[in-house]
Amino acid sequence: MSRLGIFCLSLLLLALPAGAAKQKSKAPKAPNLEAVEVVARRAPGEIHFDGRVRNTGDKPLIGLILIFKLRNDDGGVVTEQRGELDQKVLDPGEEAVFRMGTRDAPRAVSVTIDATDNRRMDLEVGRNGPFPIE
Repeated sequence: MSRLGIFCLSLLLLALPAGAAKQKSKAPKAPNLEAVEVVARRAPGEIHFDGRVRNTGDKPLIGLILIFKLRNDDGGVVTEQRGELDQKVLDPGEEAVFRMGTRDAPRAVSVTIDATDNRRMDLEVGRNGPFPIE
């Protein structure tokens, strides 16, 4: 085998572990928050959201804001509404109840939930839907 062939083979062997390390670093982040229970119901001219969320992270969540994305049949976002939890601090493992509402969006058939905190940091939400609008 020529020197060039040996050199190329050596480079290839060195690159394989580096590529594997890059793939490991792209693992999805663990959720900071989990939607434990979500019920979305229509009332005349409104949609009401009731449920519970749990802090599944290892740090307190301060000023938690839930983002309700109302979706159509195709999964596209029809509208987005935000609401802050009454409970200002949600400690790790702790649950909080929410009751929020918005104007009806006639084309909306389901809702997904995202979240942010008082620093406007996007949070990973586990079990975030879609939940049907009844």
